[in-house]
Amino acid sequence: MPRGDLLFQPGRIGTLQIRNRIVRAATSESMATATGEVTPQLEHLYATLAANAVGLILTGHLYCHRRGRYAVG
Repeated sequence: MPRGDLLFQPGRIGTLQIRNRIVRAATSESMATATGEVTPQLEHLYATLAANAVGLILTGHLYCHRRGRYAVG
């Protein structure tokens, strides 16, 4: 099997089975509202990633208290 084919084979991280080895790293999308609510744009991003066979999606920077906000604006 060519090396690149392994990328599309199921994988496992501990007990977590994933459908392939494509991992989307956590990033800061800056798509939430100024007060941190999820927007349709952010929902669309994650829906697109999931629909396009990303095996594991690590969410970007989120916060539940204003102290967790990393930027003003």
